[in-house]
Amino acid sequence: MLLPLLSLSLLMCVFSTGVIASDKQSAQAAIKKATTLLQQSKNLGFEWNTVTPLILQAQDAIKANDFDNATQFAVKASQQAKLSIQQAENEEKNWHFNLPK
Repeated sequence: MLLPLLSLSLLMCVFSTGVIASDKQSAQAAIKKATTLLQQSKNLGFEWNTVTPLILQAQDAIKANDFDNATQFAVKASQQAKLSIQQAENEEKNWHFNLPK
């Protein structure tokens, strides 16, 4: 009884690692999306300084034919750029709460 349970647990760990199987086109598309989101955050004045290095790491990974890592870096960059856009939207809605009373 314990062996099947351990096997199931091990399989769940293996498949829940978030590994992304990718090819060059997918990695390039992910980088393009991250770059577009970065530009949107720049236009809003809320660019985070962590996004550009992630995009550069993704581009370097593509040059090294490491498409899985390239995609992972680009996805992280996109996530952070989206958060910076969210921050801009929140500041736009709530700026008046930051005024001194």
